[in-house]
Amino acid sequence: MKRRASSIVQHNDQWHGVSFSVTGHELSEFQIHQENTLDALKDTLKESEYAMSINTSSGYMMHFSFPFSGRRKISLIINNEMGNVLPAGIEDMATDFQEIGKGNVLSVAVPKDTISELRIDKNLNILTLNTLAILYAFKWLNVTDRKDYAFINIDGNVASIMVFQQDTLTYLRHFFYSLESNLLLETFEEILSRKELGVEAYYMFNSNGDVHLQKELIENNFNIEMNTPSLKTYIKDGDYPEWFWASVGTALLSISPKNEINLLSNKQKQASPVNRVFLIAGGGLAALGIIVVLMCYLNYFLKGRAYSYLVSEQSKIYRSVFPKAPPVKDIGRVFEDKIKSLEQDFHGAGINVSMPPLQVLAEVSSRMDNQIDIKLNEFTCDEKEFSISGTTVSFASVEKIKASLGQIKEIKNIDIQSVDIAAGKQIRFKIRGKL
Repeated sequence: MKRRASSIVQHNDQWHGVSFSVTGHELSEFQIHQENTLDALKDTLKESEYAMSINTSSGYMMHFSFPFSGRRKISLIINNEMGNVLPAGIEDMATDFQEIGKGNVLSVAVPKDTISELRIDKNLNILTLNTLAILYAFKWLNVTDRKDYAFINIDGNVASIMVFQQDTLTYLRHFFYSLESNLLLETFEEILSRKELGVEAYYMFNSNGDVHLQKELIENNFNIEMNTPSLKTYIKDGDYPEWFWASVGTALLSISPKNEINLLSNKQKQASPVNRVFLIAGGGLAALGIIVVLMCYLNYFLKGRAYSYLVSEQSKIYRSVFPKAPPVKDIGRVFEDKIKSLEQDFHGAGINVSMPPLQVLAEVSSRMDNQIDIKLNEFTCDEKEFSISGTTVSFASVEKIKASLGQIKEIKNIDIQSVDIAAGKQIRFKIRGKL
């Protein structure tokens, strides 16, 4: 099936547009749009959906590693983690993230003012950075067959270096770049010194035109081979500039934007034709939902009648068990008290082997890692279970607390009941365990 892909890319202070056809894994019928302004390019592409990529220097790229995975869990804490390192408030940023490998997250933040200046229209379905667009084209075109490699992109005055191991992001540096600075060489020195990274191949992209100069500089300093892929290998009949890598990657993203980093806000992300079909279907489901609500109300009414009947049956059972006892309001409480008195009788006979509460608290305190910043607010304990609640500095610390409790042999079935973000960027938690 042939599909048409389009993109608008910012290169330094200029905008460029491109369209081409995608058939399977082949690219053809390239058309470069020569309009000089962003509005003119948008008008040219107004009949089709397109993607946009802006200068990498417009945003911030960060790498986080968490002891858990899954977009829902990560979304609960990622803004808090990003806020600790960003130079501006997270509320002033448009953010998104992508999990590349279990627990390894690539996150991006761009000032909202920068995005508002672009005047987003309904045909735009994804907004990204040039480096991420090039990385997408790099993977889509299968430039490398290596699993452990370094991806380097120099876009204007910003350099981005990522290390992948078995398709998992394990290292990221994102910094200002200039020919006079030694940061690029220092970063390569750090990568080579860390044996656990195990880089097998290096791939460099440079839209500044000095890619061969940087290639020779790095190869001479570290005695490694630096690959500089060319689009001529993958696209026939053309001689394209270095910025064309970003154009191709951005256009490919317009075809399949799902699960990729998208800096458009929820209000700005427009529904595709397929999504519109789902919206129409959703209207039908809403009508069906009303019917379901009415059925639930009927079910509630019938359950109320059943409850009234069961309440009267409680009184009958109470009279049959305690024929001479006076009437009581809370029959369930009376039965609970009677059962507890029987349990106390068994405990007095030596059947109870549970740990005393003070011993449980002492064991919990002794197992805590001294390096974890934790404040316990509440401790409850009975013969069968205990619970602790308090605050700490991160979700990873909560996992460490749970692991420490697991070392106590008398405690089992440890479970994190709740965890959320409290004031002052603290993490509030509650953990329960069985005795």
